[in-house]
Amino acid sequence: MRDLRIIGSLVAALAALAMSAPASAQGAGGQPPELLMSVGIGPDNTLDNLRAFANAMQPGVGGMLSSALLRQQIARMTTATSLDGLDEKGTIYVLAVDGGPALKGAAVAGKIADEKRLAQSVGAAHLVKRNGWAVIGPKLVAEKVAPFATGTLAGQAISGPPVATIYAANLTTRYKTEIADARQKLVASFASTGGGQMSAMGQLYFDGLFSMLGDSERVIVTFDVTKDVGAIDVGLVPKAGTRLAKFIGLQQPSDYAIASQLPATQAPVLVAGHFDAGPYRQGLFELTTMLYGTGSSMASALDAVFKVATGDFVMAMTMGGPNGMEVTQLFGVTDNKAADKAVGRLLDAFKKPVTASVMGMTTTNTLNPSTTTHDGVSIRGVDVTYDLSKATPENRAMMEKMVPKNGSAVRVALFDKLGAVVSSASPTAVTAAIDAARGKGKRYAPTAQVADFLAGSRTRKESLAAVMDLGAAVGAGPGRVVMMSMGFADKRAHFRFALPAATVRAFAGAP
Repeated sequence: MRDLRIIGSLVAALAALAMSAPASAQGAGGQPPELLMSVGIGPDNTLDNLRAFANAMQPGVGGMLSSALLRQQIARMTTATSLDGLDEKGTIYVLAVDGGPALKGAAVAGKIADEKRLAQSVGAAHLVKRNGWAVIGPKLVAEKVAPFATGTLAGQAISGPPVATIYAANLTTRYKTEIADARQKLVASFASTGGGQMSAMGQLYFDGLFSMLGDSERVIVTFDVTKDVGAIDVGLVPKAGTRLAKFIGLQQPSDYAIASQLPATQAPVLVAGHFDAGPYRQGLFELTTMLYGTGSSMASALDAVFKVATGDFVMAMTMGGPNGMEVTQLFGVTDNKAADKAVGRLLDAFKKPVTASVMGMTTTNTLNPSTTTHDGVSIRGVDVTYDLSKATPENRAMMEKMVPKNGSAVRVALFDKLGAVVSSASPTAVTAAIDAARGKGKRYAPTAQVADFLAGSRTRKESLAAVMDLGAAVGAGPGRVVMMSMGFADKRAHFRFALPAATVRAFAGAP
């Protein structure tokens, strides 16, 4: 339970899976197995918000997103002279195909508006016409995707920003060898920087990410853009009966009320929501025991903690500063007595010092034998020391700014159906969390930007939200905020990334 252990392990559990087997050759929706991606683009006015956001980042950039320029670039991709003759007020689709050297390239599909102009604009490209639609591209590519484009896609008009659909089964099957090579290189890279432990964790993480992709029929990328904020939503459409589908079915929307119980903080990192590990719980246990080098006793204790946790949590984290990294976490429990017993079992795993090494930094976690009290609440914990002697000079310089010089005191308190875990240079820092949760101390008040983000997340019925001011976190100054959230209300897994135009300007050094 060091620093980010509870929340970090929860997130990592999503990745602790095994690589899925390839899907059937035909794939979902009847698309050809060689089709990797399709991108739907609406008429020019559907790009207005994208242009406004681009201009907010840098005046004049939005002009590069005109429909005319996009169509010109698409024509070049498909070997056509132009896209004249296709309906300019309708939707066009760009389809990327890779079936090997003989069947590789891009085609474009759109509704026919002018037969004569279309015939003149095709140039060296091949033209297939069906049901009032045209498919333009290299001959084999155009003929391969024409039935799907003029059938399934033709009835899906785009009324907003472009929408990209990645056909996950096709992608993982086509690039199976390349994925395996990338996995091998990543594992080797982890091994060279962090040893065998990091190598095993990197392998588990990589396999997990691609297992989620393998559990998906499609990945749908959409945009939600205003002139001030640009958001990308990556939605995984699960295959029925997969672990991903089961995980999604367990999730519940969050109201983020638990965040209001945090003590007052200006921490640059805030993560909150509701989470149920479900079928990925075992992966969490494997990852945690791998990190600590412990066995089934810790896994069993973690399982006991999960059984009494409601799934509601919040975490605030400061990366550096005079006291180094400080983390405050609150999580809901169903029964204080049962939670106290479960946490006690987990703490007992550290009666003998437990050592873990990552990137040359060795941490030693030792149970503190003392139990203190505050406002009638028992406080127990683990003391953490850091050894940076084996870290590279670059990593050592970074870590010295992050970790407390004299070590961290991780303290745990259970009260009022809440659990508090605080990692700080001060062993009494947890008292502020107890006081705030009970309304006896100052509480966290989100900025207007964070409040708006959480309100939007509630409206979308999302489960998790995270706000990170990257500039403040690394000491480069505030105002470089990145916002992320996860939602499952429509039985898909949505990963949303929002970037204010002000953040882009700040990183670019613009006023």
